[in-house]
Amino acid sequence: MFRKAIEISPNNPSAYYNLGIRSSGEEAIKMFRKSVELDHTFSDGYYKLGELLSGEEKLVNYRLA
Repeated sequence: MFRKAIEISPNNPSAYYNLGIRSSGEEAIKMFRKSVELDHTFSDGYYKLGELLSGEEKLVNYRLA
């Protein structure tokens, strides 16, 4: 559904954000980055991107310990 929305409106940050919500890992990060790239004021995209990147940093630090 959201992939179709992106096909129809490739400059819609909400479509990328919603696809990111339904994705995981690198795919979700890619979608949230695209949402904030398209709209630098899209706070929900920044929030979810920060959550994911923060979680990855914690995982890396855990593995290093």
